[in-house]
Amino acid sequence: MSVRKCLSAALCAFLVALTVCAGRTAPSADDSGECIGYATWSVEAFTIGGGFLVEPTELPIRAGETAADQLLRLLRQSGLVCYFGGTTRDAFYLAYIADGTSAKAKFNRYSGSGIPQNARELRLSPSIPAVLLPHLRDTMVFFDPDDYEKNWTGYLGEFVFTNGSGWMYAVNHAFPGVGFSDTFLSDGDVVRVQFTLAYGADIGGLGATGGNAPGVGERPTSGYYPVANKDALCKAICRALSSGSLSDGEVKSAYENALAVMETPDALQDSVNDAVRALDDALSKPSEPDEPPAADNSAMTSESSEPVESVGSDEVSVADGSGSTSEISESGNSDGTSVPSETSNSVSASAPPETSNPVSASAPPETNSPVSAGEISSAYGADGAVNGQSGADGIPSVADGNTGENSAVSPVWLVGVAVLPTAAVAALLAAYFRAKKGKTTKKRTKGGDSK
Repeated sequence: MSVRKCLSAALCAFLVALTVCAGRTAPSADDSGECIGYATWSVEAFTIGGGFLVEPTELPIRAGETAADQLLRLLRQSGLVCYFGGTTRDAFYLAYIADGTSAKAKFNRYSGSGIPQNARELRLSPSIPAVLLPHLRDTMVFFDPDDYEKNWTGYLGEFVFTNGSGWMYAVNHAFPGVGFSDTFLSDGDVVRVQFTLAYGADIGGLGATGGNAPGVGERPTSGYYPVANKDALCKAICRALSSGSLSDGEVKSAYENALAVMETPDALQDSVNDAVRALDDALSKPSEPDEPPAADNSAMTSESSEPVESVGSDEVSVADGSGSTSEISESGNSDGTSVPSETSNSVSASAPPETSNPVSASAPPETNSPVSAGEISSAYGADGAVNGQSGADGIPSVADGNTGENSAVSPVWLVGVAVLPTAAVAALLAAYFRAKKGKTTKKRTKGGDSK
């Protein structure tokens, strides 16, 4: 019995473990460790006019990982590669951020971070902001604005452009005096990795380098100019990017303004605060859907509107919106032209009883209801003739007012009348009368009226 109990217990434990693991995937290198929060990261090249290399994004913080671990994960997910000294646990030094399409095991003695996902290039076209140029010329031993294109294309890091260039980082607007491997992040932190041309004097981090840029003057800790706290703006841009609302005109305008302020090295704090407020306000407003175009009701009128005339036949019915109709027939002048005159008791194509809107021959009613036997009888008369006239073999005929000749309407027409909408019948009759009248006019032109 004890053996059975042991086997049963083992089987139960196996089934429980299988059930728990069934809905979980094996953790990848980036998903190992418990998530303890999120940090907002960005990689910036504003000092050379390069914008964001990595736009602000939220990155999960895994238990036990250092800022160096997160940096490598961020760059790998962003399609870029970096080259560094030390390890992610000790003495980590970020030397270069480079094209992910040409990842190497080593570059300039530094280790590579490996092949990234969806590898891409930096695609930089450096244009150093004008506010920096006089400071760099006065304080740097070496300064060449074209150095990247000439010597470093695809690699941005130490000693590019100047002797004081390289990568620095700030956490919550403070530059730590230690490396990435000695920093552990907390939920809500803002980490901005920034490229400097002057030991941090151009980004507000001179004091964190432990060095001195000559000619800085009375503000060695703030560098060339006061630097605003842009952490809130970085977060606002992150919210805008993840909102899916950048197609909205107001959001797009506020977002573009926020980018312009973010990329300005010496932006004032008031300008930064205004940009944050404007972007947050735009994001808080619900998007208004585009208004549909106004419906064109020119062909449909209400009961109180003007009558709509169906044109194109010798006898035309005019719907007045009340369901009753009056007819207009054409009588010929001596010169062959026709003059409309009102008549009565002629064929009319009135709107179907389901709608009170009059319908012209060019705009068939939406009801599309077939003509009933009663309507056919009313239109053609009790004997099946139009206007009380009969053709041969009992087939309805149409009187030609000019020649006196009768042309029989074929049975196919009657089938069409039974299935087409009322307005379409009117259009067909109009076309028939027009055709007959055209033949009569030709006869007159050749030899006078034919009897």
